Amino acid sequence: MLAFMVLGCGEEVPQEVVKEEQLELSIDVNSHEDGVAFPEGVTETFTATVPEDIAQEVQVAWYAANQLVCDWGVPDSSGQSQCDILMLPHMQYVSATVESEDSRTAEDGVLVTVETSQPPSISVLSPLAGSIFTTDELISFSAVLFDAEDDLTTLETLWVSSVDGVLSLTGATSAIGMYEATGQLSAGSHLITVQVTDSSSKTAIATTSVEVNEPPQPPSCQIIDPVDETLIPHGERLILAGLADDPDEPNANLQVRWTSDKQGELGQSQATTSGEVFLEVIFDSELHILTLEVTDSEGGICSDAVRVYVGNVPPEITTIELMPNPLVSSLGSECSVAAMDANGDDVSIEYQWFVDGQEQAETGDKLNGPFNVGSVVECVATPNDGGQSGDSASISATVPNSPPAVVDLTLTPAVPQTNDVIQAFAVVEDKDVVQQTSLTYEWSVDGVVVSAATDSFLEGALYFDRGQEVSLSVVVTDGIVTAAPFVSDVVEIANSPPTSAEVEIQDALGNPLLTPYAGVDNLICVITAAATDADGDPLSYNLNWMVDGQLWTGQVTTTYYPGDTIQASNTAGMQNWQCLVSASDGFEDSPEAKNDVHIGSDSGCQPFPVTVDTLDFDGMSYYPLNLDECTPSTGSCCNPTSTQEQMDQFCQLAGYCEAVGWTVDLLEGDSCYCWGTCSNNMWMSGCCGNTAERNYITSVECQ
Repeated sequence: MLAFMVLGCGEEVPQEVVKEEQLELSIDVNSHEDGVAFPEGVTETFTATVPEDIAQEVQVAWYAANQLVCDWGVPDSSGQSQCDILMLPHMQYVSATVESEDSRTAEDGVLVTVETSQPPSISVLSPLAGSIFTTDELISFSAVLFDAEDDLTTLETLWVSSVDGVLSLTGATSAIGMYEATGQLSAGSHLITVQVTDSSSKTAIATTSVEVNEPPQPPSCQIIDPVDETLIPHGERLILAGLADDPDEPNANLQVRWTSDKQGELGQSQATTSGEVFLEVIFDSELHILTLEVTDSEGGICSDAVRVYVGNVPPEITTIELMPNPLVSSLGSECSVAAMDANGDDVSIEYQWFVDGQEQAETGDKLNGPFNVGSVVECVATPNDGGQSGDSASISATVPNSPPAVVDLTLTPAVPQTNDVIQAFAVVEDKDVVQQTSLTYEWSVDGVVVSAATDSFLEGALYFDRGQEVSLSVVVTDGIVTAAPFVSDVVEIANSPPTSAEVEIQDALGNPLLTPYAGVDNLICVITAAATDADGDPLSYNLNWMVDGQLWTGQVTTTYYPGDTIQASNTAGMQNWQCLVSASDGFEDSPEAKNDVHIGSDSGCQPFPVTVDTLDFDGMSYYPLNLDECTPSTGSCCNPTSTQEQMDQFCQLAGYCEAVGWTVDLLEGDSCYCWGTCSNNMWMSGCCGNTAERNYITSVECQ
């Protein structure tokens, strides 16, 4: 910081001014030297550099011919700033200006020369102005291109129609500037403009105009009289009438001729302006196919035909067909016949049937099956109009073998496992029901045929394991034709989850814990029977504890498996602890194996009541008496106790602490059991006087 004295105008009092040290600004356009020349229209990248220590504290803008071409921006971390500039003829000086935050600036630049290029030129060769085409005609588009600076093959050519817009032409320009392509135009008056563009974006255009019409249409024609299937008397003079029309030329120019398939050329007609044509003829006595044919000057032709009957004409078979087609050995056949009568008479059909040359009794249009494969079935049909029979028509067909086919193939189970047996169910269709079919099975595992497996099932224990892919190819034959194989979908052998282990909560000595005491007994979850895995996978066990229905997340220790032990200090009276163990093969878990225990109170009692039946318990042959309702008079009961004390003794004999309730029933019985005598504690009989009914205790709630 510099300190100096400033004297104001007319003042002599010195003032102290503090001025901060300023950044030194500089910029260097270092990508090009003065005098560098560019062709017109190219884009050039210019680079300038500012000192790195100020790069992030300044902005740089670029100018060409005093016009801003790249707006203000911060240089990169190395101090560089770049600008892409389209070089135009008026540019002589390109500069970069750097500006600091306090608006100080510095500038550097280079002198440049932009060499002016000449525009291209173009001359259309085709289509020639005034040309006429049709919409289905392929038109040649060609032009001669020139550019003094560019390779002629690089010039861009665009053809535009005033009707169709930009034309999709796929032409190319040769090295000598000849552009050639072909295309089609829609109907209308087209002003076609072609534009050529060189590398400096300079263009030239040329135009031409053409007329495009729809292609000529053929004439149309129709016989108006006689109508089809007309019957006329023999020798009658008939005037033929028709219509002829052409959309492209006068109808009078059309050539019109009438012909008969029996009498040949009948004559020609002159069409009227409205297209009417007439001809007077006399037909012979027979069936005639009358044809009207019209030809225009372009060679377009149309025709129409009708059938004319003269005199009595016998009926005729128009179509005959054996159904079904082809024949099926298991089905019958129907002779489908269509007939016509020129006189409009009703026509009846007489049928004859032959099988392998032998005439059959059937005279109707249907012949019942079945037929042997290879037999020849023939139908002969004769038409009759009630007075005259027409010519017979016949049709025959050989009964083919209907090839059998497998139309569906199912493998079960759909998701097999290692030890499953995959069963195939094939649905076969064979229209030749008299034939027997047989199936051949070819099983594949991972694309390899299992040659030993030829049945409709495949045993997993022998042929496949988890992860392998199984497919089946089934071939059906009827002894004549063997159908193409029907291949099932591929099924992948799924993982076999492990079975459940068996678990038990034990004490430290390996004994089952029936009623552990809170704070006394450790709980050890022991796997007494290991889980198994059909795939032979190594198994791991997941062990969890639940306490009163909630997942235990507290302390666990290890005796045999990680986390298999709950220390007694973690238990409390009246809790319910459950050990859950699942086996995992790395893919799936087995169902959980469970075992639970109820923690007794601190006194060692069962945490909740258990009902114990008293019948024949511990040496008795009946139920114990309810002492509260029995007044002993004689017998061996000395100093009798209350029923509560007696039932407490009962529960203790049963392995529990005390009785919390009991059930009393009035029953008949001779035995009188109660607890205690003068000299020992045991169940004694004869405690009460003999009575017919007594109050007995039938069950006790112990805990």
